[in-house]
Amino acid sequence: MDQSSASLHPATGRVVVRHALPVRLTHWLTALAILVMVGSGWRIYGWEPIIPGLRFPFWMTLGGAYVRSQEVHNETGLAGALQWHFAGMWLLAASFGIYALHSLRSGHFRRSLLPVLPPMITGRARTARLDEEVDA
Repeated sequence: MDQSSASLHPATGRVVVRHALPVRLTHWLTALAILVMVGSGWRIYGWEPIIPGLRFPFWMTLGGAYVRSQEVHNETGLAGALQWHFAGMWLLAASFGIYALHSLRSGHFRRSLLPVLPPMITGRARTARLDEEVDA
């Protein structure tokens, strides 16, 4: 029940294999969650840096407007950064949940991930071609 699709590339004529929609969706949700968590994490770190001299520019961080945070909370965005950080965490958890449910439903976990035995790892390592496209 795997929903991956294969088609021919119009210019090259090679087979292009695309992942199923839930896999592509969770990939981009995970990327967004990581960007949110890194940006807010930099603002949280900037509140109490542990490495002298390591600071991140305010514009590169995520946590709310500096002036508004000063007016409302009398701080430079720590509260907003924590809220963004937890929102990123929940987005990451939801993305993992969607991926896990899809993988269980489609049989991907059973086919590709369980059980992982040493011969499977060495066999796949020998046949892996990282610089070539997959041909169907």
